Amino acid sequence: AKNQDRQAGEARVIVRAIQAKRKELGVVLTDYVNVALPSWPAAHEDMIKASTLTKALTKKDVFSVEKVR
Repeated sequence: AKNQDRQAGEARVIVRAIQAKRKELGVVLTDYVNVALPSWPAAHEDMIKASTLTKALTKKDVFSVEKVR
């Protein structure tokens, strides 16, 4: 249960970071984005994608968000 709580917390932090980056980029609420980040809790991938309108999560060393064109 403790690990699940930690993963849920990590997922919320990731969602907030993606939302902040979307806002910074001026991405409107209906636009999808692609996100790259070093890691994320796999059990929460669907929640992260749904909460942030993310089409694809990609594993990369540097966190980035780009609007889907």
